[in-house]
Amino acid sequence: EEACVIATKANRLAGALASPSPATQISEIINFIPEAIKTLLS
Repeated sequence: EEACVIATKANRLAGALASPSPATQISEIINFIPEAIKTLLS
């Protein structure tokens, strides 16, 4: 259950870090997932 919460928060944070526009590709957001996970786990 905790992993699900962390994954959800990481996805939301990755989206925020990417500052997406309607033209943003999903791969651009995916690149921010490692940074988001590190932020949440530190």
